[in-house]
Amino acid sequence: MKKKFLACMLIMMLTITGCSSKSITQTLFVEKNNKYALCTLEGDLKTKFIYSSYKKVENEGYVVVHDKKYEYISTDGKKLIKYKKGTTLSVVENMIVAKDAKGKYTIYDQQGKELYKDSKKVKIYMYDLPVIYKNKKYSVLNSEGEVVTTSKKAINYAGIYHDSFITVAYKDKTVLFDTSSNSQIDEEGLTIKLKGQYKIVANDYKKGFVLYDQQQINLAYVSLKGKVKFEKNIEVDSVKFKDSSLILKNEDGIRLLSLDGKKDVVATSYYKDVNNYLSKNASYIYGPHKFTKDGKEKDVKGIQLNPNVASVHGHIFPVYVQNKGYQYYGFNGKEAIKTIYKDAQDFDQYGVAVVSKDGEKYYLMNSKGEKQSKNYVKIESIGEGYYAAYETNSKYEIINTEGKIDIHDYFMGESQAFEFDGKVYALLNKSGTTYLYDMEKGESVFSLEGEYQLYNGKYLRKKNHKAYYDLEGNLIYKG
Repeated sequence: MKKKFLACMLIMMLTITGCSSKSITQTLFVEKNNKYALCTLEGDLKTKFIYSSYKKVENEGYVVVHDKKYEYISTDGKKLIKYKKGTTLSVVENMIVAKDAKGKYTIYDQQGKELYKDSKKVKIYMYDLPVIYKNKKYSVLNSEGEVVTTSKKAINYAGIYHDSFITVAYKDKTVLFDTSSNSQIDEEGLTIKLKGQYKIVANDYKKGFVLYDQQQINLAYVSLKGKVKFEKNIEVDSVKFKDSSLILKNEDGIRLLSLDGKKDVVATSYYKDVNNYLSKNASYIYGPHKFTKDGKEKDVKGIQLNPNVASVHGHIFPVYVQNKGYQYYGFNGKEAIKTIYKDAQDFDQYGVAVVSKDGEKYYLMNSKGEKQSKNYVKIESIGEGYYAAYETNSKYEIINTEGKIDIHDYFMGESQAFEFDGKVYALLNKSGTTYLYDMEKGESVFSLEGEYQLYNGKYLRKKNHKAYYDLEGNLIYKG
């Protein structure tokens, strides 16, 4: 009985692991004389230093360019799509699209397998996603090259947002599909009464979708059930939901829209959302400026507003009070902190601001006006809620948002904090040596002679590009 049980377990293990027998070689591109080569984490070069550029295709391979010749190689350097004269390769989501000298397309998957090719029987239309016309039917492919939907009716456009939201444009409607695992849309898609080439530019699973047609320069806000709430002719580069508002960005600046489309505000200074913002007086520096809090307006004069348009973290911000200095106000037009400062910065996402009463001694302050750190010559954010606090113009120590010194040492030169695999690290320099610190422990992981910078979010590269290390201090490549 025991032998039978072990045999069954072995069969089950083989069945489970059989599909995942293929291992993907971990590689990165290293540089030499402005040319790139593919290298394993063990330091083995899989190619020569011949490539002028490369683009990754998920975890399977890279589209590379050598002397204007395009190829697709695997992570171990094997040529999956070889060079063809006059043919260029581009990455569309997780597909590779070849375009020959005659403008004909061929679509490949991540493994370099041919999926579709322009011919007498097949026509490929390239939009944000490919549309395939075959056997008198139109099909839209998802980011992996799989068919999302097929129709006898002509499909005029296919767009994609965040890998899963796919819009399909017909003559008289737009249909939205969500291919994610937590989709709230059925397999038939969500029909929206919009004509044109719309794609999703923002979504909220409680509030709905924002679609944009770049050709018509038209934006539409749509409910979760597909009802068009409003449309607006406006050029848009990016959109995001924030509270009861839409924040729109384009070359001209930032606009705030209410979700019913009735309120449209051009941001000219600090803003939170469509109901909380400042309107700067265009004629007079010291106002009166219009403050709006929860939709209620108030004119305030005798102050100068930030010349830059900026989103507020929290609810207060610095203004310059005429003949006095900087003071923190709220959207209600009243002072939030009575203290006058010689210099005052915006509050960051971690709830602190750098201030100085005399222009010489700087410290971190919370939104209650409470001092969080001791005085320094200057304080600069290095990211992830950590700051370089300078004792002199060149020597600094690292403090957190509470002003605590997490690392009892001094540093000089460039510094950067970053997050990788759920942990926060910091790259710090001292006397020509780069230290990688684990910020949770406040300890050095390792140090390297010379100046190093973060590369691809998870490696260290020497500033002259001649050496590469992983985050455990292992040498990957040295040229």
